[in-house]
Amino acid sequence: MKRVTLIIAFIYLAFNANAIEVRTELNRIITVTGSAEIVIPPDEIELEITLTENNSWKSLSKIELAFMKLLFGNDIEKDRVVFNSTNSSFYWYYWWHHRRDSRKSKKIILKLDAKTNFMKLVRDLDKEYVTSIRITKTSNKDLQKFRREVKIEAIKAAKPKQNIC
Repeated sequence: MKRVTLIIAFIYLAFNANAIEVRTELNRIITVTGSAEIVIPPDEIELEITLTENNSWKSLSKIELAFMKLLFGNDIEKDRVVFNSTNSSFYWYYWWHHRRDSRKSKKIILKLDAKTNFMKLVRDLDKEYVTSIRITKTSNKDLQKFRREVKIEAIKAAKPKQNIC
């Protein structure tokens, strides 16, 4: 009985010894991170412009005509102008505008592209009837290309760190 048990144990150990895999080469992994930043110039800007009646400009229709002439003078087409709302002030300065609610106001969304001279337009919009100008949205059509370039720069920044370890 001892002999049979010893033979079974020996056979079991012999088969398990072949099952053990001995690795002589160790795969070492070192993770290196890199970062990169880029400033992307917008090629489309969306402005919200508020037109309000005041002492010298009594009629909102006259204000709108003068505003459209100003836009045509800056080479902005009529289809880039979108009417948003009238007499609504939902911002932090609500009470400041609330005191003048008897005056009519109109919010207009203006979509500008890269060929529009933004600074000239803002200087031209410095009129009595323009009470606020806000940039509501900016975008760039080549955003994916810029992301790819930033990833490449981050990898390049990580290469020197890889050689140190």
